[in-house]
Amino acid sequence: MLSFVFHRQPKAYQGSNTYKSKLDKETYRAVLEQALVEFNPSFEKRSGSLYGVVYYFYRKELGIDADNISKPIWDCLRGFAYDDDSQVVFRVAAKFGVEEANSIVPDNFQNLPENVYDAFIKFFEEANTPHFVYVELGQPIDWQIKFDWENEVIDGGTF
Repeated sequence: MLSFVFHRQPKAYQGSNTYKSKLDKETYRAVLEQALVEFNPSFEKRSGSLYGVVYYFYRKELGIDADNISKPIWDCLRGFAYDDDSQVVFRVAAKFGVEEANSIVPDNFQNLPENVYDAFIKFFEEANTPHFVYVELGQPIDWQIKFDWENEVIDGGTF
């Protein structure tokens, strides 16, 4: 699994190949590639089918749709983390205000690599960082195909 974070407002796809962000696509691509390498120094380009997760944490709601955040990330990582974003066959995207996220992060993300986990904790402790994006990319497994998520129970808690 590859995972990384970055402290920028994510680009959000708004239709007609336009993006709601101050960063142009090439700058955004550079931010993503730099973060991926920083948190995964010995990563290798992935092949085959992949899953992708994007969680956006914010201190001020900007009205960005969660599903529109992930597409620019997968587009920008094309050719760098994998050959084509069509390889990302299972995608999860979500956004969380800091208040609601504070209650779920420490316990639920302890299995992350230490450097990524530390970045999470630092974000929640430093109130001056407005944006935090977590990205995860890995090989899909059978349990990712499920129905009735509302009633799913994971590790004794509700999902």
